[in-house]
Amino acid sequence: MPDLGRDLVALLEDEFRYLQRKRQADLAETRAKNLKFVSELTKFRVTPMHSILHVFKVLLDDFGGPNIENLCTVLEGCGRFLLRSEGSAEQMRAVLDIVRRKMAALPLDPFQVTVLENALYQCDPPERSAVAQKERSPMQLYLRHLFYNALTRNSRDKVLKLVRKLDWADPAIVAKVLSAFTKVWKVKFSNVHLFAVLLHELAKWHPDFAARVVDGVLENVRVGMELNSFKQNQQRIATAKYLGELYIYRVIDSKVIFDTLWTLATFGHPEGRPGPDHPSEIDSVDDCFRIRLACVLLDTVGSCFDRGQSRVKLDSFLTFFQLYVLSKGLLPMDVEFMLSDTFEAIRPKLERFRTFAEAAAAVDAMFAEQAELEGAGATVAPEEEEGIEAEDAEDARRADLRGEDELDNDRPREGADASSDSDSDSSDSSSTELSDSDDDEDDEDEARHVPDPGAPTEADEDDFNRELSRLMTASSGASDARRIDRSLNDFGVPMARRVQGGGGAKADAGGDCAEGGAGGEAGGPAGGGGMQFRLLTKKGNKQQTVAMNIPLESSIAIHTLEKRRHDRLEQQAMKRLVLDHEQRQESASAQQEKQG
Repeated sequence: MPDLGRDLVALLEDEFRYLQRKRQADLAETRAKNLKFVSELTKFRVTPMHSILHVFKVLLDDFGGPNIENLCTVLEGCGRFLLRSEGSAEQMRAVLDIVRRKMAALPLDPFQVTVLENALYQCDPPERSAVAQKERSPMQLYLRHLFYNALTRNSRDKVLKLVRKLDWADPAIVAKVLSAFTKVWKVKFSNVHLFAVLLHELAKWHPDFAARVVDGVLENVRVGMELNSFKQNQQRIATAKYLGELYIYRVIDSKVIFDTLWTLATFGHPEGRPGPDHPSEIDSVDDCFRIRLACVLLDTVGSCFDRGQSRVKLDSFLTFFQLYVLSKGLLPMDVEFMLSDTFEAIRPKLERFRTFAEAAAAVDAMFAEQAELEGAGATVAPEEEEGIEAEDAEDARRADLRGEDELDNDRPREGADASSDSDSDSSDSSSTELSDSDDDEDDEDEARHVPDPGAPTEADEDDFNRELSRLMTASSGASDARRIDRSLNDFGVPMARRVQGGGGAKADAGGDCAEGGAGGEAGGPAGGGGMQFRLLTKKGNKQQTVAMNIPLESSIAIHTLEKRRHDRLEQQAMKRLVLDHEQRQESASAQQEKQG
C-alpha cells in the first residue's frame, strides 16, 4: 500500500504549514507531535528526503521563537540517522553548520542555547574512545557468579562446598576470594549476613584467611574515616553492617565491636574528645555520617549486649556517644529519627541528655568513676564476659526480626558440611580438625570445672564400675536363661518395686533410695550397712531391674538422703503455710459474721 505512506506524509506536511502560519498560538504540544511523527517516518524511509530537508529549511529561515524548539525536536528525532546515511550526510552537515553559525550570531536566551547544544550533541556526538572492558579470567568470572549471583539463603551450603573445593594453595585464587569477602558492598545489602556465615564456616579450615578478612574490614573502616568521601558512604554502611554480622556469627569478639564504636566517636578529635569548640578536619560539625555508621552497627549487635560486663561497656559508650551527637548541634531529621530508633531498640528506658553541658558532666563523672576503680585495683574478669558472649550473640541472631530462616538455618552450624563433602581429603581433614576443636572445648570445660567436695573419689568410682560390670554380666547371662513375657517388661519408665526383707525398706527404680528399716536410716536385702537401689538394664527390647546395695558412706547415698530430708521439710513447711492460711480465713469469716 504505497499510497498510504504518501497520503500520510501529505497530511503531515499540510498540518506543518498550518502550524507555521499560526506561530503566535499556543500549539507547542501539537507542533511537537507533528514533527516527531515526521521524524519517525523519516527513519523508516516513508518521508521522502526532500520533504524532511524542506522542513529544516523552513525552520532555519525563521530561526527564533517556537521554531528553535521545533528544530531541536527534528534533530533529536532523525538528525543522527540523516547524518549517518550516505544520501543525506553532506546536506545534514551543512544544516548543522548553519545552526552553529546562527547560535553564535544571534542573541539567544540561556534556555534556547541549552536545548540547541543538547540537540547538536545527540545528533553529532564528539569522538571518544570506547570504554575498555576489563578482562577477567574464567576463575574470576566463576567466583563473581558464585558470590554475586548464586549465593542466596537456600544455596549457601552448596556455595560453601564449592568454595572449599577451590585451590587454596594458589595465591591468585586466595587473593580473589579475599577481595570478594572484604568488598562486601558489591553484594545486596540483604545478603551481607551470608558472607558472615561463609566466613564463619571457612574459619574452621582456613583460620588465617578469616584473620585477613577481619583485618581488611577494619582497615576499610579506618580508611573511610580518614578520607571521609561522600562517594564511599554506601560502602561504609555495608562495611559497618558486615562487621556486626561477623560478631553475630562468632568470627570476632565484643572487644573489636567496642573498639570500632569508640573509634567512630573519637577518631580525628583533639585528645579524643569531640566538642563544638574543637572542630576536626576529617569530621566537621555538619557531618553526621559517623552517627549513621554507629547506628547501623548498634542496630545489628546492640541487642546482644544486655547483661554482664558487655552491658556496662555499652552503657558507658552510649553516654559518650550522646556527647558526640550533641557536639554536632542540630541534626537532620532523618538522622534524628535513625538515632531515636536505635536508642529505642537497645535501651528503651534511657533518658537522653538535652544539652552538651549535661552530656559533658556525665562523661566526666563516668571517667572519674572508672579512674577510681582502676586506682582501687578493681578489674573486670574477661572470662566471665566471654563465657556468655557467644550465647548472647546467637540468641540475638535468632530473635532478629528481619531473618526469615528457621532456627536450624540461622544458627551457626559446627561443621555441618564436613560429612557430606564429596572430596574425601577435605572430609578427612575437616573431621580431624572438628574433633580437635571438640577436644579443646572439652579441655577448657574441664579446666573451668570446680571439683565438688562431696563427689566420690577415684577409688569409689573404680569400685562402683567393677560392681556395675559384674552385675551387668550376671544380668545378661540370666536373661538368656529365662524367658519373660514381653508385655510384662516392655515399659518406658521403671515402676516402683517393694523390696522384701530388711525391715520393709523400699527403693524406686532409676535411682530413688529407700528409707527406714533395719540396719540404720536405710536398709535392704544386704543388711543394715547400705542403701538399696534398683538398676534398670536393657538388652534388645527387654528391660529389667537389678538390685544393688550402695554403702551409706558413698556420695550418691548421702546426696539422696539429704534430698529426701529437704523434700520432707519443704512439704511440712508447705503444709503449715496452708493450715495457717485456712485458719486466717476462718478467723476472718468469723469476725465478719460477728460484725454482721
